[in-house]
Amino acid sequence: MDNLKLLVLEPALHLPADTPNLQKYNSVKLIGLWVEHLSFVEEIDLTEYKYKPGYVESIDDLQLLSFTSSTPVCIDVNRFIDKDAAVIIKSQFIVSFESKDVEVLHEHAISFKSGEKHDPGNAFFTTSVAVPALFGSHGRRTAELINKPHSDFSIDTTSYMNYPSEYVKTLVLVNKDEKSEMWHSVTYTALYPNTTDSVIKFVN
Repeated sequence: MDNLKLLVLEPALHLPADTPNLQKYNSVKLIGLWVEHLSFVEEIDLTEYKYKPGYVESIDDLQLLSFTSSTPVCIDVNRFIDKDAAVIIKSQFIVSFESKDVEVLHEHAISFKSGEKHDPGNAFFTTSVAVPALFGSHGRRTAELINKPHSDFSIDTTSYMNYPSEYVKTLVLVNKDEKSEMWHSVTYTALYPNTTDSVIKFVN
């Protein structure tokens, strides 16, 4: 098959490096995943696609935890390449963090760029290299670092083409009590085709 442009869904979030039990992966759960594009919303069946923590990557004093499925979940994004349009990926996590159950709702707008040279062949993009879900004070610090180069400018959010390539639009604590917290993050990323080896085996 030629001219495939696929987005691989690998939800990810940032955690402090000292998060308890992170290496055992039992402190974080993916409990919801949705895709919204144009006027269409699809919920990914997590009982069919067995998402598990895929890898942990150290980034300064943070860890990037990405969830992967043994059968990759992909969507066709060919119509969105180099257009003023975005696919919205919504993910929901539960994190056992500092003796609380923290719910993290992440709404991520992703647009797609072909790069300097348009490739008429197959290409894939992966959400795990986009801005991850954020929460807590460490998430706010990360959001400030992402937005800092653009903090002196007024961002026109009426067009995705006006956004910087990475941007955190919203990071708020929705509610909090002694046993739980709920955070909501809204982010944007302009993705380019992955340069690493593809998890998708294209069949020509």
